[in-house]
Amino acid sequence: MHHFKTSPLLWSIGGVGLVALSLVAIAHLRQPQLGSEVSSGVDVAGPGATDPWQQAMDLGWQAAVAAQTAHTAEDWQQVGNLWLAAVVHLKAVPPEAEDYPKAQEKMQEYLANFEAAEARKAEAPAAPTAATLNREAVQHLFTDGPMVFAFASARPQGPHQVVVGQSSDGLASLELIGPADTLTRATLALPQALTESGVSMAGVVYTDHFLTVIMPGQVPGTRGLADRLQALGDAPQPTAIATPGGQQVTFSTEPRTKTVLISVEMPN
Repeated sequence: MHHFKTSPLLWSIGGVGLVALSLVAIAHLRQPQLGSEVSSGVDVAGPGATDPWQQAMDLGWQAAVAAQTAHTAEDWQQVGNLWLAAVVHLKAVPPEAEDYPKAQEKMQEYLANFEAAEARKAEAPAAPTAATLNREAVQHLFTDGPMVFAFASARPQGPHQVVVGQSSDGLASLELIGPADTLTRATLALPQALTESGVSMAGVVYTDHFLTVIMPGQVPGTRGLADRLQALGDAPQPTAIATPGGQQVTFSTEPRTKTVLISVEMPN
């Protein structure tokens, strides 16, 4: 999985490292459904999770996933927020708890990860505004982003143009539609991402990156996104949500090819 950044942040979530992020299916991480809300805030543990150690591990997992596609200062701010939230839960582990010694060690790791995220934030560019997200700008973000896509030449489609890109590892492809100065629709295709036990972790990371680029500041929390992708294995009918920014996001599958499709229709 060479498209993931080899960041030390990956190795600070206990027994979950790069191999787990690549291979663990969403079914093993199912959490209470969050509904269709879209939020850019920290996705904290669900109401059924009362163990502060487990809550901290869950937030550490979210931080590690978010770090894989962090590019802008806002992205790294979110990563740092997740590490700090995990520290808060580690501080809540009582001294008599079996996990207390581990929590003290993890607290130092997570604080170091927070400092690393702060350093990356200081060096990162600001997130693009909605006004700059035309087709050419979006293509550029995917060409030079943390997950590199190679694009073919644009071809006409009615009054618009279509460009298709392929990730360097072959796990994802993109279709961007619109004139050069406008993005009308964007679709992410993830062949072989639908497994018997859910959607692959690589599929989750690619989806998170895709939506972060297309809808800056409006991406569903990591847990909510995982739940929505997991539901694709149980209900093959397409599901759609509308975002506060006016985009229409559709999640669907092609069971024959085990392909997951995420399509974003931009507001007129």
